[in-house]
Amino acid sequence: MPFVTITLREGKDKKFIKTLSETIHSAMLETIVFPEDVLFHKIHEVKKDNMIYLDQFRNVKRSEDMIFIECTIKAGRTPEKKQAMYKRISEALFSELGIRKEDIIIVIRENSAEDWYLQPN
Repeated sequence: MPFVTITLREGKDKKFIKTLSETIHSAMLETIVFPEDVLFHKIHEVKKDNMIYLDQFRNVKRSEDMIFIECTIKAGRTPEKKQAMYKRISEALFSELGIRKEDIIIVIRENSAEDWYLQPN
């Protein structure tokens, strides 16, 4: 079950934010597989001064539209599944919202079932 934190510069409208979340969710469902009724996204819209990154990293130029996506998931996905997720998210965000692949950073954090509290047993 993923818990996703999305960080982007403030100023996008509600439709953009909704499409961003839905697109990421759909891409993750298609690639790393989890129950469809699971959706936990936290959106951080931050001031320009609080999005700190180099304009260029490893010969890739970044724009002011950088988006950081942090996915906390239970361990167990193969490297191939993770790579498929990265690819699908970046392709879908470009297709749906015009976000350049160069402006997307995705990080996965894995943990175990005992690291989650969802409801009393």
